Amino acid sequence: MATDTKVVALTVAELKELMKQTAYEAVAVFAKEQEEKSKDDDELLTTTELVKLGKYGKSRETIKKFRDQIIAENPNQKIAIKHGRNWKYKLKAFDEWFVNHNEAHKEALKIDPRLRR
Repeated sequence: MATDTKVVALTVAELKELMKQTAYEAVAVFAKEQEEKSKDDDELLTTTELVKLGKYGKSRETIKKFRDQIIAENPNQKIAIKHGRNWKYKLKAFDEWFVNHNEAHKEALKIDPRLRR
């Protein structure tokens, strides 16, 4: 069974314009997705959810150690927030602190390798 085909003749200028419009639409969709994703990054996560991510440590004690370090560095910080008995963390801010903490630790190891954990 043959399908119907349609032949379209476009000039180079028309083809460029069509490609430009398609690119603008794709960029708009991508920008919208990134904006929605960045809104999700500001969400508050519990200690258990951070452990489940596995990026920051495999136990609640590790997250607790990081929380204590964050509070020791700046008691008025907005990364770890206490909600009743539980702690919640701003994911984007916690990730930024974690990356900076690891980079500082690597630099300290270059100076004195005996500081290995």
